[in-house]
Amino acid sequence: MKTTSNSKINIMNSLSHKSVLIHICDIFMLIFIIFPIIIVIQISISPSSQDPSGYTLVWNDDFNDKTLDTSKWSKENRHPQSLNNELEIYIPDEVYIEDGTLILRSEKKNYQGYNYTSGSVISRDKFFQKYGWFEIRAKLPEGKGIWPAFWLVPNDRLWPPEIDVF
Repeated sequence: MKTTSNSKINIMNSLSHKSVLIHICDIFMLIFIIFPIIIVIQISISPSSQDPSGYTLVWNDDFNDKTLDTSKWSKENRHPQSLNNELEIYIPDEVYIEDGTLILRSEKKNYQGYNYTSGSVISRDKFFQKYGWFEIRAKLPEGKGIWPAFWLVPNDRLWPPEIDVF
């Protein structure tokens, strides 16, 4: 299954800390955890009509390059977290850019003892912010065993805290 969507990731600083919408965040992490045979999540940018009042755009990605902007993102290459009972392994080959869209793909295939592979990107050590407005537009797959997620976690990855946006 392949879907398309106009999507965006914007992060804005408030000119006044009175307007804080998301508080505990030193990094934002976009992760795709999934179990079906082949699923694709696509994220691309279309400009917002207007920034929220009192905020200034400080970081965004429009995914218009042919490859992932490694000054902003890292492709994850790791085993799953045992706490979540994840069945997949995250590999860089499941992350790519196509037609201005970030693709995070999951497949049912044998890889290093895991039955599923999945894509995940993180901004750890490249961007982190404690206060601000975080915005994403994405088309997500639906179905049994599918767990797409957009998480805000500390830059050091220690848990807690964590904010699950979706």
